Amino acid sequence: MPRTAAADELYRKLNQRPEFQFAKWPEARQGVPPGGVYFFYEAGEHRPNGHPRVVRVGTHGAATLNARLRQHFGAAHGGGGHRASIFRSLVGRAFSDCPPSWSLGRDLGARAAGIDRQDLSAFENPHECRVSDHLRSLTLRCIEVNLPTDRAEIEQGAIALLSNFREAFEAPSPTWLGHAYHDRPRVQASGLWNQNYVARPWEPGFLDLIPDLDV
Repeated sequence: MPRTAAADELYRKLNQRPEFQFAKWPEARQGVPPGGVYFFYEAGEHRPNGHPRVVRVGTHGAATLNARLRQHFGAAHGGGGHRASIFRSLVGRAFSDCPPSWSLGRDLGARAAGIDRQDLSAFENPHECRVSDHLRSLTLRCIEVNLPTDRAEIEQGAIALLSNFREAFEAPSPTWLGHAYHDRPRVQASGLWNQNYVARPWEPGFLDLIPDLDV
């Protein structure tokens, strides 16, 4: 199967699922399956055919899907905890004025910022709010998958399929935040808010694990 055809098939199956505004996720979480794989879309990011492009794929092996999305969403007041969410951590690193403590452990982070450990949360909170503002402009779709092994295969297969790391494929726009400013080469090169599996060779077999709701 050609790569574009495989991507078309993935997006076709994704479009069978409801789309959520992440900003409304706390109220919409009843529609999120208990276990599965999530796919985020970002405004301004499109496939060559003009349809929205996935910018982040993920799952969680040790918690429900809602719990994982809650970590990405952050606190209701706009803050959050990027040390519990690699997605938040990666997005935060993309801003050119990211705090020096970001993505470091709390002790190392406090030393990097030149502050006491107990002051770290307050110091980082404005940037956590900025990350929350960005993430809450995104939309997402979820695929319900009950078996952990299937979840892992779908997540890894989808990332490999959509990644630009090994070769250019449905690249991000020139103004994509991760492309323009990011200091993590796997994010910048892949066009995804992912680091793991972006260099893996893509294979279409994972598509067979995604239920076709039109059948």
